Amino acid sequence: MSYRKSSLRSACLGSVAVLSLGLLAACEQNTAEVPAHTAIVDSDAAVEPGENNEIVSDVEDATAGVVGAVTAEFTETTQGFAESVAIHTMFEIAAAEIALGRSTSPEVRAFAEDTLAANKQASDELAAVVAASNIPVEMPVELDARHQGMIDNLTGAAEADFDERFVEQQVNTHNEALTLFQDYAEDGRSPPVRDFAIAETADIQQRLATAEALDESFSEEPAAGAL
Repeated sequence: MSYRKSSLRSACLGSVAVLSLGLLAACEQNTAEVPAHTAIVDSDAAVEPGENNEIVSDVEDATAGVVGAVTAEFTETTQGFAESVAIHTMFEIAAAEIALGRSTSPEVRAFAEDTLAANKQASDELAAVVAASNIPVEMPVELDARHQGMIDNLTGAAEADFDERFVEQQVNTHNEALTLFQDYAEDGRSPPVRDFAIAETADIQQRLATAEALDESFSEEPAAGAL
């Protein structure tokens, strides 16, 4: 393992520990406000808009983002790449569909539409490449706990918090995807899958830039009641 990857893993795992402690502190400080729903653990529970505690969701999503960055950085096999991309595209499709059903922001809706179309296409292309290349991988058909937890947090966000929750998640997941695709494009062992990764990288970079710009626009909005 390279010194860069070893250092990155140590730093990221340390961040996960810190964020986990933050989650525990948030839960303790907001005991009266935390709903019974626990996003990542109880993914089968029905989640209603406004049900989630936003502080807890913030820490859960941030922790999921750091875990995703570590996972992407250390995904080296073709099977691991294909499985990770399949889950990523499923998440992006589900999140975009939720956003189109709830967001009233033209900018957020336009981003969601682009994300939905791009990931449906990427999912189809990946399946075709895997089949044509006879890669021995069983493609996932449902989200893992981490991504399901993010969907639960998005679904449970209050109306006033929804757009920001969606965009923050998208920044994290597009950063994760960019690392995943760039690494396989550089070091992947299957030429057809590597070509797929190379072709997708520019689109991911463009959507990441859009998500970051949207996220920045939220931080620039004046607080409610401000002059």
